[in-house]
Amino acid sequence: MIFEAPRWFWALVALPLAGLVAAALARRDQGRLAALVARPLWGRVVRRPAARWGFVRLALLLLGTGFVIAALARPQ
Repeated sequence: MIFEAPRWFWALVALPLAGLVAAALARRDQGRLAALVARPLWGRVVRRPAARWGFVRLALLLLGTGFVIAALARPQ
C-alpha cells in the first residue's frame, strides 16, 4: 500500500499524549469532586457511569482519531 501524504502519520505520536492528558484531567476532576461532596454521599449526588465505560469511551475516541489520521495520509 502506498500513502500519498505519509507525513500525517507523525500525528499518531500525539495520540498517547492525548490519552494521558485525558486521564490526568479525569483524575483531577474526581479530586475536585471529592473536595466538594463527601464520599458517602456520592451515590445520591453524583450519577456517573462505571469507570470502565470512561476508559472504553476514551479508547474508542483515540482509535477513531487514529483512523482519521490514516485516512488523511491518503492510502492508495
